[in-house]
Amino acid sequence: MFALIKSLSMLFRPSLDDVQQRHEKYLSEAVDMCDLEARIRHLDGGHRSIYRTGPHGVFMI
Repeated sequence: MFALIKSLSMLFRPSLDDVQQRHEKYLSEAVDMCDLEARIRHLDGGHRSIYRTGPHGVFMI
């Protein structure tokens, strides 16, 4: 069963080249330096928000 799940997950995983191309396209669409810096932070942060969420949805600064 584990081998079946692993093989299915490999089928639907995007290749590294696809991800890099999407990131390059996303960064190339920046309007100015501030927008570019925000986009770089967005990619580096892994789509996390500014606030970290603690246990039970409590926001921590």
